[in-house]
Amino acid sequence: MAYVTAVILCCQFLIVVANEESGSSISCEGNMNHENNLDGYKFLEEGVKFHIVMTSLPAVFTVPGGTSARCITTVTTAKNDDTREVTETVYYKDGASEAWQRFSQTFQFYADSGRYNRMNNTELSGAPSGTYSFMFTNKGCAVVTVANFGSRLPGDTESDNAEDSAASAAGTVEERQSGDQSSGNLECIVWERDGNTHATQNFCENYFSKCCKSKYKEYEYNSATCALTVDKEDL
Repeated sequence: MAYVTAVILCCQFLIVVANEESGSSISCEGNMNHENNLDGYKFLEEGVKFHIVMTSLPAVFTVPGGTSARCITTVTTAKNDDTREVTETVYYKDGASEAWQRFSQTFQFYADSGRYNRMNNTELSGAPSGTYSFMFTNKGCAVVTVANFGSRLPGDTESDNAEDSAASAAGTVEERQSGDQSSGNLECIVWERDGNTHATQNFCENYFSKCCKSKYKEYEYNSATCALTVDKEDL
């Protein structure tokens, strides 16, 4: 009898662990999973490549000239621990020419409940404007929600003052992303650390499926098609 009881308890423990590993315990308010041990600022490690592997936002792939990007990869080229600023060099493959293009953009992180998970552009050139919140982060991938997403790309002259944008972000860091945060209502981007497909499939994809709007099906990340070599002098 004692043996049977022990077996039952063991099975129950394994079920609980399996549920945690599959992401069934995920909360869309911000995941409390044991792997959620990094904030956004720490996730963007200097010199590391991160790829967009899925998103709910088609506008992410709009590039100057009206074409679409087939692949997007970013590399953190500088970090300032005093100001919590990061500089990202963003590489994208133009869907029309198949040529890789790039631009650099600096982002400011703001404390959100004691962790640096909220970032904004420090200027309005390069990446589209927006407030990016790291909702789920582990060592291999991150699910980033996007609010107030704009279309300020290189050459775009219609913009508000960059300082006003940053000040607005700083004054509202305790506010969550605008809109309903219940299951399936967030606009999201999944960033995958280079070579960490396992993390995406087992954690970030589960969060995305439960908490974010439908995946943009026209984009399917392919490591062969999106292979990118970054020269050390560019870092």
